Amino acid sequence: MALSHADLDDDARMNFPDVPNVVMNMGTISSMRTGHHKLADGSLLRVDIERGSWVGSLYTRDMRVKTRVVGSDVEVHAWAGRVQRNKLTS
Repeated sequence: MALSHADLDDDARMNFPDVPNVVMNMGTISSMRTGHHKLADGSLLRVDIERGSWVGSLYTRDMRVKTRVVGSDVEVHAWAGRVQRNKLTS
């Protein structure tokens, strides 16, 4: 979703130098860039860059891969945000 600069304050704005006139509201994306987060149910959520691609992984408590997604920065972080929200409500 492209927003105009007028729609966002300076703290919530991310510009994409390769794509002019595109701005993203960072409030809609998890603050997790790369790294891992242990969820309340004992599972582990991991976001990283592997071989130049963004990868999100959800591990079970016994460290088996339950779900793995590969995509753009935006896609993987949106997925990670959904996993975190779903784990909080389940």
